[in-house]
Amino acid sequence: MDHAERVWVTDVDGNRYIDFTSGVLVTNVGHAHPGLVRAIQNQASRLNELLFISNTERVTAASRLVKTFPPNLDKCFS
Repeated sequence: MDHAERVWVTDVDGNRYIDFTSGVLVTNVGHAHPGLVRAIQNQASRLNELLFISNTERVTAASRLVKTFPPNLDKCFS
């Protein structure tokens, strides 16, 4: 494969295929989603992954996630 956009994957010969084998994130937003690309670029320019060290984005995401859960599920590991 050479590149992908939304649900389409293009091989090095220019053939396009619908991606029925997409990974975890691609399943939700498609390949090269402009909003996700901007968010990744922004984050990568500031701070890369720090496993087990808290940062603002991680806390915000965890808080937003917990708000979608039933009341008895009020915690998540971020």
